[in-house]
Amino acid sequence: MNGVYVFTDRNVYRIGEVVEFGIVNCGDEPVEFGNPRPWWIDRWVTNESGCMPGNCTGGTWEPVGNAGCAPTVVCFLDPGENWTVRWDTSGANRSETLYMVADNLTPGTHCIWYEGGYAKEFEFV
Repeated sequence: MNGVYVFTDRNVYRIGEVVEFGIVNCGDEPVEFGNPRPWWIDRWVTNESGCMPGNCTGGTWEPVGNAGCAPTVVCFLDPGENWTVRWDTSGANRSETLYMVADNLTPGTHCIWYEGGYAKEFEFV
């Protein structure tokens, strides 16, 4: 494996379970992140108006949560390094690393996005 990959510990979850996700650098060079919101989670909503550029297939991505905003500081993910987050979707133990922008979670396709276009889809059932 070579490159940068976003991962989840599983592909399918029930709402209320812990979702573990992150990003790993399997390449030879550091990867730079300079966005004050380095990652975010969206859900796919079908039959909604609006499109993402290059993605007009009968729905749109809608925000669920993100890393919150921090002062813009450049961070590097070095070769062999990974960043991992545990998201308790029950809401009982709100993660300090996840700022929810949606009122509730719904079943369906969700995606974790990282600055630079790195992404991983997963499902809630």
